[in-house]
Amino acid sequence: IAALGEVEIVEREPDRILAKAGRKAHKIQRRQVELRATAAGLVWRCSCTTKRDLFCKHCVAAALTAIA
Repeated sequence: IAALGEVEIVEREPDRILAKAGRKAHKIQRRQVELRATAAGLVWRCSCTTKRDLFCKHCVAAALTAIA
């Protein structure tokens, strides 16, 4: 997803990234991703799942895009 350029960083703050990840041509498949750095460590959320412990492919792509 990241290599294809399918991640859009919507907001970037020192401790927070908000992104849209997924195929741009299919807006319904675009996922909202939030990555936050906290004192306890990294916290993430993606609209593709409700599983709190799943660092999904959209989270990976957002993280890779943010550090590129």
